[in-house]
Amino acid sequence: MLAACRVYAHIWRMMIRALLLCLVLVTGLAGANAAANDGGDVRTIVWADLLPEGESDRLARLQQMQAVEMGFEHFGVEQMPQIMKIGTTRRGIGPAYEDKVGRRAVRVIDLADETGLRARISDLLHHHNALRRGYGEEEYQADALVASLLEIAPKILPFAAPVWRLLDDAIADGQKVLFEGAQGAFLDVDHGTYPFVTSSNTVAGQAAAGTGVGPGKTGYVLGIVKAYTTRVGEGPFPTELTDETGRLIGEKGHEFGTVTSRQRRCGWFDAVLVRQSAKINGLNGIALTKLDVLDGFETLQVCTGYELDGKTLDRLPASTADQARVTPVYEEMEGWSGSTRGARSWADLPAEAVKYVRRIEELIEAPVAMLSTSPEREDVILMQDPFRV
Repeated sequence: MLAACRVYAHIWRMMIRALLLCLVLVTGLAGANAAANDGGDVRTIVWADLLPEGESDRLARLQQMQAVEMGFEHFGVEQMPQIMKIGTTRRGIGPAYEDKVGRRAVRVIDLADETGLRARISDLLHHHNALRRGYGEEEYQADALVASLLEIAPKILPFAAPVWRLLDDAIADGQKVLFEGAQGAFLDVDHGTYPFVTSSNTVAGQAAAGTGVGPGKTGYVLGIVKAYTTRVGEGPFPTELTDETGRLIGEKGHEFGTVTSRQRRCGWFDAVLVRQSAKINGLNGIALTKLDVLDGFETLQVCTGYELDGKTLDRLPASTADQARVTPVYEEMEGWSGSTRGARSWADLPAEAVKYVRRIEELIEAPVAMLSTSPEREDVILMQDPFRV
């Protein structure tokens, strides 16, 4: 993840995990998906945590079917077409969204209507079996897929509800609602480092579009930003450190991807990316995390701009080719030898660490609302409570 910003947007009083806000069933079949509300779906997730052990295994097998889009599961990575080498998780998320925008996806509400479900599956197979025939792969059978879906339908349908209404009622009740975005802003399919992106929108505006909550009701938007920059997978990374410093940051920060456990690429703090993220997400503030990882560095570098063809840029260019060619312009800052780990007030921080945080605020044009100094939840310096603004 190009961790320029992970976004949290919340409304008042009821905290609801994204899993319950936007339940979307992975049904397999190279991309069939389903939304848990009868309005719009947000993201594809696996239901394994909601089902008994035997049923979760069955669903896992269905999910594996989703990764066989165009028969690629039979090829080694080195044999896959070059266009596929963009650093995805290869869990079938992209094909699921392809079916959604192709208007052939299966929604959760379709599981309640066998006749309608069969029609959906027929339409889905018309597309995917043609691809499989072209690649010499065995075709899927409609009856087998429908039977698998109908078997798990009674366990899933009780979770289905009009999410927009549930949230609207909660907001009207004055309850607290939290929307959590799991991926960095520059993995957004529209605003990110295309094509090295995910298949959906990851910016804060998707909280409204995906759940049916009006954009005027999403409240405070908090960006989650590390004190340095990381990315998982392929794609441009202007401040990446491939030397011992980068390795040390990754080691101290335990930088491994949460889904694939791939080692994250690490680099100096990129204020250009974070400032751009703050603008496209409409951030009210950021939570700056992992400051303690930078303890012990004699000097620190902060990227304040890019150079490209003799010009200085204050944003990431849109062109994929230009993104790969930019070089960072650094501002050097004094590091600190003292420890920030576990600090819970500004007075506990070395003076150089305070200067570092304040300089980040200036460069990204957004305030640090929260400062995290260790993996422990209690080790936070709170400057602005998002739930009380």
